[in-house]
Amino acid sequence: MRPGRSHIRILTTILMLSSLSAARAGTILDNVPDSQYLALAAQSQFSAVGCLTWNNGYLASGTYLGNGWVLTAGHVTSGNDYAGGGITNASFAINGQVYSASQFIPNPGWTATSGDLSKGYDIGLVRLGQDIPGLAPAALYTGSSELNSTLTIVGYGFTGTGLTGYATDAIGTKRAGQNVVDRVGGQSNPTNDWLYGYSPNTMFTDFDSPNRRESMWGSRTPLAMEYCAAPGDSGGGDFIQEGGQWYVAGVTSFLVAGTDGTVNASYGDMAAFTRVSPFVDWIDQMMATPSLPGDANHDGKVTFADYIILELNFGKTNALWTDGDFNGDGRVDFKDYIILEGHFGQIAPEPATFAFLLSGLTASLRRRP
Repeated sequence: MRPGRSHIRILTTILMLSSLSAARAGTILDNVPDSQYLALAAQSQFSAVGCLTWNNGYLASGTYLGNGWVLTAGHVTSGNDYAGGGITNASFAINGQVYSASQFIPNPGWTATSGDLSKGYDIGLVRLGQDIPGLAPAALYTGSSELNSTLTIVGYGFTGTGLTGYATDAIGTKRAGQNVVDRVGGQSNPTNDWLYGYSPNTMFTDFDSPNRRESMWGSRTPLAMEYCAAPGDSGGGDFIQEGGQWYVAGVTSFLVAGTDGTVNASYGDMAAFTRVSPFVDWIDQMMATPSLPGDANHDGKVTFADYIILELNFGKTNALWTDGDFNGDGRVDFKDYIILEGHFGQIAPEPATFAFLLSGLTASLRRRP
């Protein structure tokens, strides 16, 4: 029996976690060797996916886009104040190297305070302190053909099988698996589908069982490496291949209860992903805009709103740019106030030349509809 929309909306969970320990990511088919999922994650086309950690106990996933920027989920970047603040000791680990993170920036449409994931803005960016030399950035998908495509999900979350669901003591190793995008939000008829009310920015998969008795949508036959995202996979890159090129088309967002009514990434459960293509312009704008000294909220201007952020965090240590630490010494103090005062009223210049160069360098990596 298919559960009703209201039942499913209650049984959703953000794919976050609060502890770190050794092991793997994502739930897999019980009849496929784990080594195959690990080998898929190690392929070069997914080398841009790394592991985000912060506050000495939180872990998520992210995809490197180049120029010191990482794509992840809005709920990962929102911080204690839902706007990127209150995050300390943040870093991005990839290919055996660890890089400090200086800013966590949720999309302006992210509404964590309402707890409503249906709006489709669960996407954000992390700014590192430097570029990562020698690492090929992921290409952003700009098309609209995600429905019915095969999605390769890459992340560092909890692991387990479809029979057991995820295990909370198993986290921290990169793995990848695949699933079919069965549905996209944006249904207009509430009697037709429980996806009514979910944004078209969100796409969904279900975890099909080999015994064909647990499936919500589409074919009941699982892919050869069927996979379900689990906590800790949050923000990880979800890739599709088109025209011989791999693109990051989604950001792992949340789980939804399936056939058994329990949200644990077991057979029959559904996972949701924020589509990247509606946010490409925002991502390009953020990556092309240099930080303006004193601009704590990263809105391109230094105003009284930035002063309020600095005042609220004055004296804070292990601070970030978004806390008001403009000189990068890890502390919000009078030196940062002097920087803000010196730039008060300024507006970031239009990055026309840089944006042109960036688009020229990356045009061959983008799929245009």
